[in-house]
Amino acid sequence: MSLGELIDTQRYPLENSDNATYKKAVATARLSLAAEGCAVLKRFIRDHTLRLMSEEIIDRKAATHFSEDSINPYFHTQDTAAYPARHPMNTFLERSSGFIPGDACESGTINHTLFEHPAVGRFLADCLGLCALYPYSDPLAGLTSNIQEPGQQFT
Repeated sequence: MSLGELIDTQRYPLENSDNATYKKAVATARLSLAAEGCAVLKRFIRDHTLRLMSEEIIDRKAATHFSEDSINPYFHTQDTAAYPARHPMNTFLERSSGFIPGDACESGTINHTLFEHPAVGRFLADCLGLCALYPYSDPLAGLTSNIQEPGQQFT
């Protein structure tokens, strides 16, 4: 599928960074990141694309690695004496969830295509104010899907 079939390229013309609409989307994302620490790219991925991405994940659910641990917001599992007891570094909550490793999502899938597409990376780098953004090439951790069964928690 082409990028335009996957993403709303009218609203987000990813392959034309000189376009005024592109620049406005980047500016809006940057303002939101600065003010809220989060940017929502409304209707970035087309509805039918989201459905297909979900189906790809469901088709690979058997590859899920589940784990359970007690972690702080920084994914550490032990107290840090340098911080007070009530500091987030010393606040631990249950994390019981799973992930589908990246190597379960082969080349040619929609999830993999979007993860690897240079125009998507360029746009996200621009939104984040970075010179470049590269996909993580680790075959297990590069492109993962988080999975939660009823009753599990992802802190």
